[in-house]
Amino acid sequence: MPEDNLMTQTLDSPQSAERECISRNDEVFEQVLTLVADRRDEFEKKRHVPRDMIAEFKKAGLYRASTPRRFGGEPLAPAEFLRRIERISEVDGSAGWVASFGSSLIYLAALPLDTQAELYAKGPDVAFAGGLFPVQAAERSGNGYLISGRWKFASGCKGADVLGVGIKGADPAGRPLTALLRPEQVQIAENWNVLGLRGTGSHDLVVDGVVVPEKWTFVRGSEPTVDEPLYRYPAVAYAAQVLAVVGLGVARAALDHVTAQGGRASYTSGPKAADRAGFRIGVGQAEAQLRSVRAFFYEVTEEVWATVERGDPATTEQASLLRLASAHAAKVSFEVVRSAYQLAGIPAIADGSPCSGTCATPPWSRSTPSSRRASTTVPARSSRECSPSPATRKQASSQTEVPPKGRIPMSTSPEAPLRVLFCIGVNQNFFDLPTGQGKAVWDGFTSMLTQLYGLPGVSVLGTVDDDQHMVGPSGSWPWTCYVLADVVDQPTVAAACDLFRTVQVGEHGLWRYMKIEARVGRPLPDPEPAR
Repeated sequence: MPEDNLMTQTLDSPQSAERECISRNDEVFEQVLTLVADRRDEFEKKRHVPRDMIAEFKKAGLYRASTPRRFGGEPLAPAEFLRRIERISEVDGSAGWVASFGSSLIYLAALPLDTQAELYAKGPDVAFAGGLFPVQAAERSGNGYLISGRWKFASGCKGADVLGVGIKGADPAGRPLTALLRPEQVQIAENWNVLGLRGTGSHDLVVDGVVVPEKWTFVRGSEPTVDEPLYRYPAVAYAAQVLAVVGLGVARAALDHVTAQGGRASYTSGPKAADRAGFRIGVGQAEAQLRSVRAFFYEVTEEVWATVERGDPATTEQASLLRLASAHAAKVSFEVVRSAYQLAGIPAIADGSPCSGTCATPPWSRSTPSSRRASTTVPARSSRECSPSPATRKQASSQTEVPPKGRIPMSTSPEAPLRVLFCIGVNQNFFDLPTGQGKAVWDGFTSMLTQLYGLPGVSVLGTVDDDQHMVGPSGSWPWTCYVLADVVDQPTVAAACDLFRTVQVGEHGLWRYMKIEARVGRPLPDPEPAR
C-alpha cells in the first residue's frame, strides 16, 4: 500500500471476525444495527429510544438474553451479549446504553420462583428499567410496602415493561430493596435535558402511594432462586461491564472515523493529517490503548464464565478483576474518544461532523464501586458526539491561550461536575460499643461506600484512610477518612450524605456512629507545561 494511504484505512481489529460471526449467525441483529443507524437522530430528538425500537431489540433476542431458560429465555454468555452491546454502541451510544439493560433480568432471578413465573407469563422478552436512587423510605403495609417518592436516572424507562425503584429494607448489610411496578403505576417526569446520551431517556420516576407486595421486591445482587450458569456470574460486576462496553463501542467508532479521515486534504492546504508524524503517533497510541483494554476486558469475562459454567462459584478475586476491567475500559474509552477529537482537528467543530457534539457525562457510569474508582465516565453517545466541552473544541483547532505568568484560571465550564471532598469521622458512640460489636458498624460503613460508589452522578476519584495518624473520635477536622469525587449537582451531594441516615446498623442509622461533611468546590485546570 502506498505510504500516504497507510492512515486512510481502518485498521483490522479483533472485532472484524466477531462481526462476521454475528452477521452469519444473526441477520436479525444486523438489521437492528441498520435501523439504529437510520433512527439515531430520532432517538436524540425524542430523548428516548421508542417502544417500536425496543420491539426490534426484542426480536434480536436482547431482552431474553438474561431470562432463565425455565421461563423460555435464551441466556447469552456474558461475552457474547457484551459484544452485541458494543456493536450497537459503535452505531449509537444511546441505543447501546438502553439495549444493555437486556442484562438486568439477571437481578430479577433473586425473586421467588412463583413471582418470576408471573413476570414471564406473557413471554420471556421483558424490558426492565430502574431508577434506584436516591433510596426512599417505605412503610410496611400488610405483606408489602407502601411506596411514594421520586427516583433519578431511569434509563430506558419509556420503553420498559416493568420498572424498579429503590426503597429501604431490612437487609443486614444495609443494601436497598428494589421494588417492581407496572408502568401504569409510575409517572415518568420527562426531565432528561442533557447534552450527551440524550437518547437514553433517563428521566425521573415518580410513585405516589402504591403498595408493592414483598414478593415483588429483591436485593440487587442477592442469592438467585434460579440455578443456571448465568445466575452464578457476579451480577453487580456484570452491571458494570454492560455499561463500560458502551464506551468501548463509542471509542471504536470515534477512532475509526478519525483514521479514515486522515488522508483527506487540509482546509489550510497544508499536509494531510496522515502525512504528519504527530497524527500517526496519536492514532497508533489510541489504537494500542483501545485494543489492549478490550483484550483484558474480554479475557477476564471468558475466564469467569468458564468457571461458573462448569458449576463452580466465581471467586472474590475474579469478581474484583471484572470490576477492574470495567473501570479500566471506561477510563481508556474516554481517553481514546478525547484523543480522537483532538486528532480530528478543525473539521471536528463543524455542524454535522461525526465528532461534533459534546462528550457529556450522564447518566454516569452506573458501574459498580471499582469502575468509578478509576474512571471519570463512559463517553457519550457515539462517534457523532465524541468531543470534549465546547471550550475544548476551540483549543483543538487553534493554539491554547497561555494565561499570564503566575495565574492559573479556575475551571468555569458550566458542564463541569462539582469536585467534592467527603470528610468522614467516627463518633464517640462507636468507641463506647462493647468489644466485638464494632464489626456491625464496619459492615454498615462498607455498605455505605458501596452505595456511594453506585450512586448515579457520583464518580469517585480516590480515598484516603487516616486512621494511623488520627486515632480516636473525630467529630471535625482532622477526619478519620476522606473520599474525593466528582458529583453532578448539589442534590446528589446531599443524597450521598443522606446515606449515613439510610444505612442501618442494627436498630440505628450509621450516623449514630459516624459523621460526614461535604466540602464542595471545583477542580483546578492542569497547569500549562513550561515553555
